[in-house]
Amino acid sequence: MGKVITSSANLSPVRVATVLLCIALFLTLISLLGMYAELYTDYGHVHRYVQHIADKINVNSESNIPTFYSVLLLLTGSILCWLISRARTGATWLRRRWAMLAFIFLLLSMEEAASFHDLLNISTLKTYLPTNRFLRWTWVIPGGLLALTVFMLYIPFLRALPRRTAGLILLAGVLFVGGAVGFEMIESAIFTVKGGFNLSFILTAHAEELLEMVGVILFIYALLDYIEPRWLVSVCRHGAVATELLDDTAE
Repeated sequence: MGKVITSSANLSPVRVATVLLCIALFLTLISLLGMYAELYTDYGHVHRYVQHIADKINVNSESNIPTFYSVLLLLTGSILCWLISRARTGATWLRRRWAMLAFIFLLLSMEEAASFHDLLNISTLKTYLPTNRFLRWTWVIPGGLLALTVFMLYIPFLRALPRRTAGLILLAGVLFVGGAVGFEMIESAIFTVKGGFNLSFILTAHAEELLEMVGVILFIYALLDYIEPRWLVSVCRHGAVATELLDDTAE
């Protein structure tokens, strides 16, 4: 091993979150423009090209550019939680909760990529669950219950964190679940009455996706803000990077 150089790593949580938020806003804006063009242009073959482009940038579609970005955001949250779980010198149960949170965000990234929740919208499930215009997509029922269960299980975890960190994580969760479940129910009502190709549905769908992205970005900011005062990066001559979180008592 060569000489080890130790330096403080300036992760700049505000700067990182600002960049991520600007990308999310840009993706939402161009998606809205694409959907507007698709909705109000009808020029034969030109419309087909517009439709193809709109599908690639539509935040409410799957397997496209915004989906890839959302997956990256969720994976980033998962990696940060995993790093904290590996490096934190606090209680074992806290480290396990961080590790579980990393696993949850890994699952969320996989769900975002593969849309497993659509499997819960099958007609067989609808026969066992209450349905109305707000519950056309029945996955919101088990999804909402699962989110509530995770919140209840993580109350002691949130209480053990610094108040600022706990507050940011809680707000991030409200934004994410509020978008994913709350706005999905509003979309359901609009779709039932007007269908899915109208301005009301498009605006609501974009608000949902933007809230989800903002929620994850705020979560990433909360993690970076939490670990920034404790972050050290050691870089050796061979390019290996070792990350260490300093205990509060060592500050």
